[in-house]
Amino acid sequence: MNQRAKWFLLLTFGYGIFYWVNNLLTASLYLETGAHIVHLPSGVRMVIVLIAGVTGAIALMFASFPYVYLEIFSGNLALAVVSSMATGLIPLSTLYVVKRFVYLDKNLSSLTPQKLLVLSIAFAVVNTSTQQSLIFIFGASQNPLNAVLVMFTGDILEFLLFCT
Repeated sequence: MNQRAKWFLLLTFGYGIFYWVNNLLTASLYLETGAHIVHLPSGVRMVIVLIAGVTGAIALMFASFPYVYLEIFSGNLALAVVSSMATGLIPLSTLYVVKRFVYLDKNLSSLTPQKLLVLSIAFAVVNTSTQQSLIFIFGASQNPLNAVLVMFTGDILEFLLFCT
């Protein structure tokens, strides 16, 4: 098995276990459909994509699907597939967009707290708007405005906890 396949499997299973355990331990912070008031996996997703790029994004898609399908969207296959795909594509696309405005070299040595803040805010905006739009479009949202506020707050609070 080549190094990229090993890396993919490590990321997929590592993130999948972390995601599942985090969601079980923070169930009381799950306030709206798809939204925790603090959600550590969001920041971890961005870090995985920063380090592993496309391989990391694909690993995130596969890793998140079981929990999303079985727990969050209770067997709604279409929404689970689309949401899992978004889980990997959102940090990757956010990174590509931010890199157009903020210089980041390949080894991340130019990553400063200010650049990390820009990346985190951009990720929170894109993640919240995309995921909550998908949940709304598929009819799984009971209170869309509140869900947007909870998810955005959770992504920002996660950044502050992760970086302090």
